Amino acid sequence: MSQWADQIKKDIDSSLSCQDIKNIEQEVQKVLQAQEKALEKMLEGLASYLPILTMPGANPAEIVSFLGKLVTGTVQPFVTAYEQVMTEITSVTSDITEISSAMENKIQEMESCVASIDVSSMTPSSDLLTSAQSTLTEAKQGLSKLNTSTTS
Repeated sequence: MSQWADQIKKDIDSSLSCQDIKNIEQEVQKVLQAQEKALEKMLEGLASYLPILTMPGANPAEIVSFLGKLVTGTVQPFVTAYEQVMTEITSVTSDITEISSAMENKIQEMESCVASIDVSSMTPSSDLLTSAQSTLTEAKQGLSKLNTSTTS
């Protein structure tokens, strides 16, 4: 579990009121929303590069090699950053399961607390994650084909 999730769980354990737990839930929601927005922007950016990952077959070898290097040099750092964000989001999604469980346990300990936490709202959109993963796979395949065609 990440340090962030560890701290959230400690905050939950030391909560004294329903409001404390609600505040923690809001904090978690803000983090997830920021990650989703970042992923959406990255998805838009990467998707705009996909058309240039297909090289024209009629150009002379030197031009193809140059264009391949240009495209790879432009897109590869973006794909690498995208992969890192996907890994981080996957990790946070896993942490959310533990955080929501800790919240539910703490609510049950508090006799005066009748709050309910909507765990489903504390996870990134599965449609967004699927779309992001699909676009990442397409970009990696395009880069692989491009690298193969420019080295032959």
